[in-house]
Amino acid sequence: MTTNNTFVAFARDGDLEGIKTLVSQGIDPNITNTAGASAVELASLRRYSEIVSFLLSEGASPDPITTKRPHSSALIYAATNGDLDIVQLLLSHGADVNLIDDGYGQTALIWACAYGKSVDVVTALLGAGADASIKDVYGNTALVLAEHFGYKEIAEILRQQQSQ
Repeated sequence: MTTNNTFVAFARDGDLEGIKTLVSQGIDPNITNTAGASAVELASLRRYSEIVSFLLSEGASPDPITTKRPHSSALIYAATNGDLDIVQLLLSHGADVNLIDDGYGQTALIWACAYGKSVDVVTALLGAGADASIKDVYGNTALVLAEHFGYKEIAEILRQQQSQ
């Protein structure tokens, strides 16, 4: 396993000490594994907020740096999981709230509304400037998906935001 893959695997597996060791040896916290995933992305996916926080404090980008339209992002993963702490952490470090994935053309807000795990995450994304009018590749907005999946409270928040 290459050092890049090892570093990202440490993040995926929740091994903060392994990450700290490699960072202290000079590894770039923005490196990606052979699949193009960063440590911040996989730590966000697995809900390891302490690792996300450490990586960001060491200069890791909250957004993917390998492509302009990534398959996903740390913010999309955190929003999909309904993880308010990681969402707020990423936003406070400048994560692009309107970054669009290349799989479905969806933003963190769209994913958060499709999965409906946290009203607070939806509110935080909107407060950070998430554009609720963005449509995915199927023509769905965050509101359309929240309504479709029956997340009434989220849909109401989006309707109120539209009326402002």
